[in-house]
Amino acid sequence: MNHTRFLWITLPIAVILTVVTLFLPDAIFGTWVSIVEPLTLAAGGLLALRISFMYSKQLRLAFVFFSLFLFIYAGAIILFTAIDTLVTGNLFTVLVISVQAVDYVFLILFCVNLLKVIQISRLNTTAWLIMGLTAAVSLFLALYPPVADGILSADPVVIMYLAIRVIDAGLVVALVPIIWLYITYLKSQQRQSLTFTVIISGIICATIFNYLHEAVVRLVAPGAIQDTPFFNIIPDTLFIFGYLVILVGLYAHL
Repeated sequence: MNHTRFLWITLPIAVILTVVTLFLPDAIFGTWVSIVEPLTLAAGGLLALRISFMYSKQLRLAFVFFSLFLFIYAGAIILFTAIDTLVTGNLFTVLVISVQAVDYVFLILFCVNLLKVIQISRLNTTAWLIMGLTAAVSLFLALYPPVADGILSADPVVIMYLAIRVIDAGLVVALVPIIWLYITYLKSQQRQSLTFTVIISGIICATIFNYLHEAVVRLVAPGAIQDTPFFNIIPDTLFIFGYLVILVGLYAHL
């Protein structure tokens, strides 16, 4: 089965699983999420590690770093789910943000090593326009919800929270030219680029779609609706979708 056919089959399955997750009973939802999220990420980490052995030098390092990013992410979800009731308040928030920041180092190293492989260093006008639009939208999605909630302050925890959201937006902005340049590079080498695009798209989904949900809810939904259980489970559902897309892309890349 070629990559395109595999993705045409598996991506709709990922969508179906996401929709099923969205409508799970409350009694099941929490357990389901706590299992599926780390399991999907860990499986992705194993696949990324397996892919790393297919390459040499920078590409090998890139996928090793990506596997570490996924493994740490999976471990963090398990850890913070376990200590959620033991550690509360600002300490829990600081721990989450600190681990997230460390994990992002590996994602950045993944991007850096991909760029080392690319022999095309210039973006055309269309790519610059797309990147500029992405930057504006990403920063808006990252900053609008906290601004709308009025949580801006000089509190160190708030600053860390806002900083990690800006880093999220920055990563999405960085991934756009990487996709563009790497796809161009692969096409110049007459190699398929679809699976790589799916992998990066999954990262973007998992990174920014939650912020998109937050912004949309605050823009169009009344306050009473924002507090309903259905709206509160959407972020985890979006994360699962992003993780599944990454997993599908990695498996297809083998």
